[in-house]
Amino acid sequence: MKHAVIVAWLLAAITLGGCIATGMGSAPHGTVSVATVAPPAGLYRLVLQEVDGKPAVYGGARRVSLRVSLMVVDPGFDISDARSDFDLPPGEHTLSFTAIVDRPDARLFVNTPSRQAGKAAGELKLTVEAGKRYLVAAKVIDIEPDQWQPVVYKVDDIPPHR
Repeated sequence: MKHAVIVAWLLAAITLGGCIATGMGSAPHGTVSVATVAPPAGLYRLVLQEVDGKPAVYGGARRVSLRVSLMVVDPGFDISDARSDFDLPPGEHTLSFTAIVDRPDARLFVNTPSRQAGKAAGELKLTVEAGKRYLVAAKVIDIEPDQWQPVVYKVDDIPPHR
């Protein structure tokens, strides 16, 4: 009897752990995919900092300060350990980001920002629909790079699980 209770408890823990690991589980949700590695041409990498005013839970990319809007970094600055995909329930959400710009690209800006522009992270208000994936990157404005914007550059359907 004692063995059966332990086995049942372990199965419940494994099942619950699986739901947590996959984000929203089977609940209706949309996915925000953040360009942490290779954004499309003309756009820049991002790190998601907050969702609806609460810290985003992601990998070990703590080299990116929570209080910085835009970072100019040396080539090869690695944030590949930052989480890219975030499942969110349907509805309106406010997302706050830090843009990551390689130093050679920053030379293209008229007013190159300091290594760390000290403004609040760029915000994006996004209405998430169930079953949709939103790909997000940073659009930096040449004349005023501190006024960059996070943009949704593509929306597609979440592929079904196989």
